[in-house]
Amino acid sequence: MSRVEARPIAEILAEVANAVPDEVIGVEFERARRRGAEVWVYQLKIIAKDGRLLKVEVDAATDRLLVAEED
Repeated sequence: MSRVEARPIAEILAEVANAVPDEVIGVEFERARRRGAEVWVYQLKIIAKDGRLLKVEVDAATDRLLVAEED
C-alpha cells in the first residue's frame, strides 16, 4: 500500500481557491507535529479582500484545513 505524504501544491491551491477566493501571496512547505504525529503541511499567507493577512495551514497529504487565523 502506497502512502501519499504530500499532494502537489497546484492541487492544494485549487482547493483553497474554491474555499477562500482571496489572494495567496506566500507558500511554505514544512514538517509539523499534529496529534502526536509528524505530517507535511503547506502554510499559506493570504490577503483577504478586506485587507487582512491570514495564515492558513493545510495538511499536505489530505488537503484538510488545520489552522486558519489572522497573521
